[in-house]
Amino acid sequence: MGKVYREKAAIPIPKGLSPKSSDGRIEAYIDVNGTRKPVTIGYAATPFSMYVNDTFRDMYPEEWSRYYGEKELAPDRLYIGCYALTLGVIHKTGMYPLLLKTCGPGLTNAILDYAMYSILTRSDITQLYPVRMQEEVLFSDTVYSDSWYSDCFKSKITSDMIDQFRTSWLKHCQERGATKCWISIDGSNNDCEVKESDLSEFGYAKSHSNSKIVSFIYAVNAEDGTPITYYVNPGSVIDAKAFMEIAALLKNASIEVEGVILDSGFCTYEVIQAIISLKYDYIIMTPCDTYGHTSLIQSDGQKIKWKSQYCVSDEGGIYGITKKQVLFRVHPDLEAYINLYFDSFRGINQSADLSRKIRKEMRSIQTKLDNGREVKISNAVA
Repeated sequence: MGKVYREKAAIPIPKGLSPKSSDGRIEAYIDVNGTRKPVTIGYAATPFSMYVNDTFRDMYPEEWSRYYGEKELAPDRLYIGCYALTLGVIHKTGMYPLLLKTCGPGLTNAILDYAMYSILTRSDITQLYPVRMQEEVLFSDTVYSDSWYSDCFKSKITSDMIDQFRTSWLKHCQERGATKCWISIDGSNNDCEVKESDLSEFGYAKSHSNSKIVSFIYAVNAEDGTPITYYVNPGSVIDAKAFMEIAALLKNASIEVEGVILDSGFCTYEVIQAIISLKYDYIIMTPCDTYGHTSLIQSDGQKIKWKSQYCVSDEGGIYGITKKQVLFRVHPDLEAYINLYFDSFRGINQSADLSRKIRKEMRSIQTKLDNGREVKISNAVA
């Protein structure tokens, strides 16, 4: 998305677009492999005007020039900040020579340019790359097209290159003194828009849509958080075999695992059993329908609310309790310590919001009754 230009005058919101009620964001749509994908182009100043951002400047150069009187492109002006930052990071960490040895200078420079693009835009929409990066100092001697990058990721960067770099990087981390790490398991289980990818499979997307997703295992240095190694897994459920492989890899490198952090999508009996068999400590967010969570709410949910003896923090308004109990109903052999928290500030806001919805619906019902109309309660309240 880039910078939001609130210091510039607000301009009319493009025809057909409107602010999101939740945060005032203005979204336009682009075509990605035949699918319409939203991108943020600014934020509402009023219901009819907006403050624009860098993405608006890239997508609507003529409108930018019309309202702000600047050139559509400024080839005589280049920004060096992100290049200098990236160059410093890859030299300080020793990543640059490893990439050069693995991929050669051409691919290495292109990879670093795309990494800068991802940092600047926090986006993976490659179609915007050529326009966005024209004013940036690059590692490459040209601004590649989006189709070039698509071909690069598909065929130029091979699995052998990835394996070679991953092995070299792990050895490099070991030589730099890495001795302890945390393993993190997460995934793109909101929705993955990748088309025809060997790494994506249908799984349990958080949006409950029938979409393909990808899962990841990361090992990061316990001292400074730098990555040590990773694995990519198809679908939403981590293969216990893949987890054992990364554990063996770290053990062979004499890197001790401090513990494992898992997203709620990986709260499964098989994954937790694999972690326990390795004698690792673990932290996992339990889904709201997990037996251990629901049973703890029933037994202690009301007990901890607004009770000072259960207050976790004097400033945060958080109350909590910890109990050891069965995690899965169908696996009574597996017990775990479960933490249950009550956020008083969030609870107040939610209660107030619900009260507003109820009062609004009651007024609407009364108006309909007064006019002799049929009454139907909104799903937003029901």
